Amino acid sequence: MNPKKLWFLAIVVLLIPLVAHVILVTSGSPSGLATTTLAAMPQATATPTPTPTPTPTPTPTPTPGNEGCSPGFWQTHTGLGPQANAWLTTPYSQTQTLASVFTGFDASISGTGLLDAMSFTGPKNTLVGAEKILAKQAVAALLNSSSSGVSYPLSTSAVIAEVNAALASGDRDTILTEASRLDGFNGLEGGICGQP
Repeated sequence: MNPKKLWFLAIVVLLIPLVAHVILVTSGSPSGLATTTLAAMPQATATPTPTPTPTPTPTPTPTPGNEGCSPGFWQTHTGLGPQANAWLTTPYSQTQTLASVFTGFDASISGTGLLDAMSFTGPKNTLVGAEKILAKQAVAALLNSSSSGVSYPLSTSAVIAEVNAALASGDRDTILTEASRLDGFNGLEGGICGQP
């Protein structure tokens, strides 16, 4: 085949599809002169392809525990006597103050160490007396919830939030109700609570 014809044929083969997709749009202009613009070549439309959507995997919800040690257990398992130091299973120290964990205790008791706070007793008929009763149970609940040896029904953050909310109420009955609730959980026994 003649090279000129081959060259011409190649140009025609390449230009025909291009020309076939080019649309000339002619419109009148205010001056009366016709103007011509090239319209865009039609774009191929993509057919949507189903994309796998990640299916949410259920996160296991921890089962609430059913163990709890009394304030007396935590008072006697300090490592100072024949019993093992159960406090080592928690991130808290015996001398850490109530105010370092909880907010809202009366200033007269907020500086008391966690170990000493578990020696508090009422009276129930005063607001500070109710706070002392709550402090005793709150510290045991705090230690239970954070101990690696106890499967407590409440998380540490829940214990702190509940105690702070009861204190913020400023209501003696609300404070005593929370102390009673925690006393119930702290009396469940089990876990390390049965160790001598």
